[in-house]
Amino acid sequence: GANRMTFKYLCCDDGSGTPVGTVVQFENVTILIDPSWVADKISYKAAVSYWSEVIPTIDLIILSEPTIESLGAYALLFYNFLSHFISRIDVYATLPISNLGRVSTIDYYVNRGIVGPFTTNEMDLDDIERAFDFIKSLRYSQIVDLKFKFDGLTLTAFNSGSTPGGSLWCISTYEEKLIYAKRWNHTKGTLLNGANLLDNSG
Repeated sequence: GANRMTFKYLCCDDGSGTPVGTVVQFENVTILIDPSWVADKISYKAAVSYWSEVIPTIDLIILSEPTIESLGAYALLFYNFLSHFISRIDVYATLPISNLGRVSTIDYYVNRGIVGPFTTNEMDLDDIERAFDFIKSLRYSQIVDLKFKFDGLTLTAFNSGSTPGGSLWCISTYEEKLIYAKRWNHTKGTLLNGANLLDNSG
């Protein structure tokens, strides 16, 4: 019927006790939002092992904030599951998220000995750079039209007013319209505009 849900919504649980992403699954497209990694609780190898079950099901990744909570696992995923990205998975974020996310990821990975001049090196700086260069950067309110590929799918990022580049995502198909909001600031901050979810006409 008209009110049947055409999507499933799952929280990613890698055993860290903190949700490390959200998977939204429509009939013919599966989107991963904000893949994270709590490195203090879950080892690099355990994280790779967890995501190895998830990534083969994913078609798109969207990132909503430039923070480790929103993208801590992204570079690790790109590096370890590169063939999936090359063949299938597109990644979308605003430009500030890809620029600042790159910096916070480098910092996070270096501080944990994942990247750098260590014998424990799992990845190189270049691997992080490549991951963030792969992101398709969007302006706010720019519509990503994937209708032909995925049954009417469009993605749009709106300003969440929470962090530089921070986004509320509107995910639409022919049947559903979802708003994904990780954090959301109603007030006008000094640095950021408040959430512009509604236009002037409401």
